[in-house]
Amino acid sequence: MALNFEAQLMSDLLARHMHAANLTAEQAVQTKQLRSRLRVRIVSGNERERGIEQIFAKTLGHLIFTNESLRQEVLDDFLLSEEFRNVREIPCHSTSLCVEEAFYWFLSTRDNLPKDIMTIANDEVMKELMTLIASSGERWFHTRLAIAFNGRSHFSISSNNAGAPLLYAAAKRQLIAGPVSPEIVSILMKSVEDFANGNSEGPEDSVSGSGKVRKALQTLGLI
Repeated sequence: MALNFEAQLMSDLLARHMHAANLTAEQAVQTKQLRSRLRVRIVSGNERERGIEQIFAKTLGHLIFTNESLRQEVLDDFLLSEEFRNVREIPCHSTSLCVEEAFYWFLSTRDNLPKDIMTIANDEVMKELMTLIASSGERWFHTRLAIAFNGRSHFSISSNNAGAPLLYAAAKRQLIAGPVSPEIVSILMKSVEDFANGNSEGPEDSVSGSGKVRKALQTLGLI
């Protein structure tokens, strides 16, 4: 989600107002209006772009199940957070984070959320970021998340609550996400090493693993 110039100005002005010691009546009204406009733009989304409510539907749904008022508190606090103020996408600054990732890191700073909330949020943010990469064919944005590149695909390895590996990838302009075996993880990580070392051999020769698994990964465009 790109934060346009108008939204960035609204964010900066809202932050200044919220941290001011005394607000005039006019500033108080303006603050309320700014918060409302930012909420529509960033949280609710529009016909062109999904908002935080759509991108993190499962995460926010889990918050409602835990504590209905907590969801509202989290969304309101995000618009005033350091993570949101540091977003600079006009159109995209080299060291900025996209709004989706900023929300993910904001959640990680909260100590009043359910223990498993970050596992759910990680699943949703990784799918969103890989979808962004798949749509353009390259990673054009800065990220603090571990996204690897092997010359053919971008991917990230996470784990579920049971510790089993999960793959999130963008290959052949498609999102690939789901549980994978340790063998697949090993093959993918080896492909990153080979790429970094300038290995010019084809994936069938340079990447270890069973022929059947390698062939499947090649077909998907992962190696």
